[in-house]
Amino acid sequence: MTVSRCLVLVLALLVPAAATSAPEETAGFLPKDDLGVSAFQRERPEADGRGVVVAVLDTGVDLLHPALRRRPDGSVKIVDYHDATDAGQVRTTHRATAVDGEITGLSGRTLRLPEKATGEIRLGLVRATEIYPGRLLRRLRRERRDERTRQKLLDRDRTHGGKAPPAPKDPGDPVHDLALYRLEDGWRVVLDTDEDGDLADESILREYGVAQEVGVLGDRTRLGFGIQVDRDGDAVSLLFDGGGHGTHVAGIIAGYHGEGSPLNGLAPGTYTVRLSAVQGPTIWGSAVDTLHVGASPFDPESR
Repeated sequence: MTVSRCLVLVLALLVPAAATSAPEETAGFLPKDDLGVSAFQRERPEADGRGVVVAVLDTGVDLLHPALRRRPDGSVKIVDYHDATDAGQVRTTHRATAVDGEITGLSGRTLRLPEKATGEIRLGLVRATEIYPGRLLRRLRRERRDERTRQKLLDRDRTHGGKAPPAPKDPGDPVHDLALYRLEDGWRVVLDTDEDGDLADESILREYGVAQEVGVLGDRTRLGFGIQVDRDGDAVSLLFDGGGHGTHVAGIIAGYHGEGSPLNGLAPGTYTVRLSAVQGPTIWGSAVDTLHVGASPFDPESR
């Protein structure tokens, strides 16, 4: 397949907020009729962006969003992801060697490693207070508070108004150990998403640009992430959308909800490359690096 090297850099900062998701209320979500897109697509149904690579310079993207997982032909839509910010960066300069398949993580937990994680292991620590998006962190804190309140009321009811045991101690914000190691075909990252020290039961991820593999930071967060490893292995970036805007923009351009859906983007057949440069308080320092990446030749068929 010959892939057009048409690379569009979109710095979209002023796009309207999304509408409700009920089908009868979303027919006008994207003004395709007003833009002439609907008529064009009826005349040329094959002109849906297939063979075109679109690079979006914005915040990150929700890698679990169903409209951004697949193209109409079933192939992966987001074929690469470059993060030029430090919003999800985890330092992995601490090196150690496992003994009998175990190693002490930076959290202090004893970590049980996957079978192939041998030799030098680079360790990192993902602190929710440094990595999680603010809205997610606030939600998790609120849920923990509500759970402790419910438990306290249940204990009081069990004692019929008598002296109840102390309320469960707040475990605090999540802290996840991270292990990075190298195999013959590249880096592997494993993250202790449930904070139990058992990395052998966790997903082992390759870099997103290599294998398009996605992990989830625990059952409650619903935060999907990919992996980007620095060339020297001294840092790992967790790739996610910390603000929501990049996901929204990608959906307008290339979202695919199904055949004929009014929520489909303007070009649902395109490949998409995420160029994240807007996770921090300012974008311009990281935007230059991101533009260099976006302007380089890219062939999705090689991924």
